[in-house]
Amino acid sequence: MVVKFKDFINYDKRIGKMIITGVEGAGKTMLLARIAIGKMLHGMEDCWKSYERVEEYNRLGFHFSTDYEHLLFSNFDINCAGTTMPDRVNYRCNPYRLGLFSPYYKTDFYPPGALFCIMEGYNFLNSQLYDMFPENFKGWMRTCRQAGYDLVIDSHSFMDIFNQFRKLTKRFIHLYKEVEEIKDREGHIVDHRLFIREFTNYIDAEKYEQSSVKNNCKEYELLLGMYMYPCYDTEQCRYLHLEGRENDDFTLEQSSPIENIDDLDHIGEKMGILPPEGYFVGKYSREKKKNEPPETKIINTQVF
Repeated sequence: MVVKFKDFINYDKRIGKMIITGVEGAGKTMLLARIAIGKMLHGMEDCWKSYERVEEYNRLGFHFSTDYEHLLFSNFDINCAGTTMPDRVNYRCNPYRLGLFSPYYKTDFYPPGALFCIMEGYNFLNSQLYDMFPENFKGWMRTCRQAGYDLVIDSHSFMDIFNQFRKLTKRFIHLYKEVEEIKDREGHIVDHRLFIREFTNYIDAEKYEQSSVKNNCKEYELLLGMYMYPCYDTEQCRYLHLEGRENDDFTLEQSSPIENIDDLDHIGEKMGILPPEGYFVGKYSREKKKNEPPETKIINTQVF
């Protein structure tokens, strides 16, 4: 079955929460950007509803502005090139500053009706770190629907995302094959085809991820309806690898031959077979004496 993008999401209704996963090159971030573009193009209809809510708040004594032109917020650059509003771009957000007001660290505040499209969502919704999340973030997550906020994230797997978010999610999108480029007769790319398996229940999504069982699965091909490559940029991530390297050069090592017993010293560490001292923070190091107790690290009364 082939589905056009206009039938994939109805922007007149709440989007709610969605998790997008998939193999490398399947189009996770491309789909995330396409959802974001649709929200930006639908801006004025959403904004008028949002303005009305803001006016209600201001009558209570707040001083919120209504100078926003759409309600799309993301942690990567998105634009509307090739559409009726080519100059429209996203508003940036830092996912680590989502949360209710906190006196301990900065949180950002967003207008009602906002949609957050978050790339690499497992970085801040990591299932293994939920007990360490601040309470103001947990409270924000539990009440974001009432505040009018929706979230769409991409991730390597559904299980990477903490359980509370998965339970609140109604659409689990898995892209199981590499994205297909659709070209016209002149060879220009005019569309993209994504291959989707969709679940509406977190239990079915988790079972599929663990055992490939497709219970209550809707399988279809999705046409995005536009040429996407000029519309989003994730290249800023590459600069993370440059930070702190201003005076460094590239690592170009060649293996040395093993000629005597002295050459075996620390060979496991040099070849990346054994972790170096201090690699696992708070864990028992292989260099410690056998009778020396491991260190413990106490965070929020839990022992790691």
